[in-house]
Amino acid sequence: YGAGCITATGTSSVSRDCRIYRSTNSVPGGTYEFYLQNGSDTLFRNCDISGMVRVYVFAVVGAASGTKTGSGLTIDGSNIHDTYVFPGAADSYGVHLYWSSALGSNVTGNTIINSNIYNINSGSANNYGIYIQGPALGWVYQHTISGTSIYNITSGSSYADGVYWLY
Repeated sequence: YGAGCITATGTSSVSRDCRIYRSTNSVPGGTYEFYLQNGSDTLFRNCDISGMVRVYVFAVVGAASGTKTGSGLTIDGSNIHDTYVFPGAADSYGVHLYWSSALGSNVTGNTIINSNIYNINSGSANNYGIYIQGPALGWVYQHTISGTSIYNITSGSSYADGVYWLY
């Protein structure tokens, strides 16, 4: 995959009029997610994102500007809600931040500020608002998560957590 840039910006955090969602005409049983690869630069500001399995950040680090001057993910003033997984799928996450120790450890994390993550409840086993996966304590502390409400995370058969860290 080549390095890319996604910039989605609504008018304000009140209207959140940039809406990104899975259509009711979607393929039955389809998996819908943002899959952000290393080297990409993604900014979601004042967006309403719903109906996805997750926003999956695979080995992406740094504060995003939405201009491709750096790489990373920034979610600011946005809603991520009402996840969807195909019937029988085990896990659902609002945001999944993944990092591998093979990729190095001196990194800058991603930013989630002034946002809401809610109604994460479609997985049959585990449902997480933010799922952080990576090595060593350093990785979890690299991220900036502030002013963000995480609520209505319900469990299938196993876990329901607002923020879950697996190393």
